[in-house]
Amino acid sequence: MVKRNWNRQILLIDDSETIREVISQQIQRAFPSFSVRTAEDGQSGLDLARMLQPDIILLDLLMPHLDGYAVLEQLKTDPATRLIPTAILTGQGDDHVKADVFQLGALAYISKPVDPMALKASLSSLMQIRENYEDLQEKLAEFRRFVSRLVGRLEKLLNPGTVKRLMI
Repeated sequence: MVKRNWNRQILLIDDSETIREVISQQIQRAFPSFSVRTAEDGQSGLDLARMLQPDIILLDLLMPHLDGYAVLEQLKTDPATRLIPTAILTGQGDDHVKADVFQLGALAYISKPVDPMALKASLSSLMQIRENYEDLQEKLAEFRRFVSRLVGRLEKLLNPGTVKRLMI
């Protein structure tokens, strides 16, 4: 069953403790039932994303060692994290930067300093994307169960060898 906006988890990856605190507070004010986990660098962010499977990831671009571009690329190529909606947080307003991160798989771009209303709107949109994905996963599971039942019924009606040949 889909979680519909409760017990949701957001992973915030940013090397600035101040930014992590401010954005976490903004999220808590806008979405009191959401929990926010934070990571102070790209590698720990990747590790937490793989472990926690958060509903949304907010990712700073400019971090030492493993920057946001590298983190985003790894998130979007890893089957365990590729479908987690990811928003970029950055002070860079260059259109080329925006194009690059969208091409890498980001779904939103939030400028720093972060406007609380823009953050709330972006998180709402990303959560809707997450819920749509979960709905599709649920429908796919239902469809697979239906097909399995249908195949079982066909096997009872037909010679089992005939059904196997039809499935190939």
